[in-house]
Amino acid sequence: AFAQKELTITIKARSAAQNGSPVMRAQYYAEADANSGWVDFLLTPEWQPYSFKYKPPSSPNAQSLDFLSLWADPDGLGRGVEVREIEFDTRTKAQANGAAN
Repeated sequence: AFAQKELTITIKARSAAQNGSPVMRAQYYAEADANSGWVDFLLTPEWQPYSFKYKPPSSPNAQSLDFLSLWADPDGLGRGVEVREIEFDTRTKAQANGAAN
């Protein structure tokens, strides 16, 4: 559904209240060999939206196995992240603001 469309991924997250991670990484995978690359976000104790864009390629298969990966503690120190919401959006700015294209 997202192939060849500019996709905005927004993750509403925060550093965990106890032993919170200061950084979260996200990556969108499309098929086995296509991905957005890791994107780092500096977290705060308050809920914040963290976004990045990626244009997934067309899949050679009838059904792609895309997925989103979140890495809560890239340093491997057992720290946590809380995630409230994840949004995948292919609308243009005009569409998102209610204007017709």
